[in-house]
Amino acid sequence: MEFPYFKVIDFPKHQKRERILPWIRFGIFNLKDKTRILYPVGLVDSGSDVTIADHEFAKELGIEIKKGEKSKIYGVGGGSLEV
Repeated sequence: MEFPYFKVIDFPKHQKRERILPWIRFGIFNLKDKTRILYPVGLVDSGSDVTIADHEFAKELGIEIKKGEKSKIYGVGGGSLEV
């Protein structure tokens, strides 16, 4: 699978950094109301088992996050985060 790459500029520690990264537009919707759909742009992590999205997406889609099931995710460095 091939992904389009774009120049991305950010400022970690107030220092300008330019990188070329794989970004795609994708659709995300509310399973209970499929008319509510967003098409954000996201960074491709083809080795990831899960996708993490900002809570603002849930708000826009009418999804109540606090009613959802909590889970723990783990990073390659061994750290974990409850989501």
